[in-house]
Amino acid sequence: MPAGRPTKYQANFATQAREIIANGGFSKKKLASVFNCRRETIWDWGRKHKEFSNALNSGWKEWLENQTKKSIAKSLTGGRFDEITRELDDNGKLRVTKKVSKMIMPQPAVTIFSGKNALEMRDVTEHKHGGQVDIKIEPSDELKDMVNDIVGATKSDS
Repeated sequence: MPAGRPTKYQANFATQAREIIANGGFSKKKLASVFNCRRETIWDWGRKHKEFSNALNSGWKEWLENQTKKSIAKSLTGGRFDEITRELDDNGKLRVTKKVSKMIMPQPAVTIFSGKNALEMRDVTEHKHGGQVDIKIEPSDELKDMVNDIVGATKSDS
């Protein structure tokens, strides 16, 4: 019989964890706070329960795919966002010191590559080669003279 406290793990935790991660991109630390346990416990559950491990991986994959789609969409259309700067005041509290509205321009390259991938268009050109190529190299007169000088010197040394 194993020593220590009984596990708090329940079969429905896998489904809950996948949904939480897929919708919020939670880290294992944040996930631990949801399940009211330590981060190490999340790691243990992943090692001991294959369905929990698969749920974590599936949730992260779904979250990443959604973030990638949003990022590509924003790159295609451009958009605006507010950049907010906060600084500590004399009382040690954060306060907004600057708010700047910025614009992101659409990126043509993203449009081109996204369109090609969506329509399965590829930049492939097929070339067919056939026949025979004859190459004849004629040495220059200067090269012939150099070779003759070398050959002549070698013959006279013998």
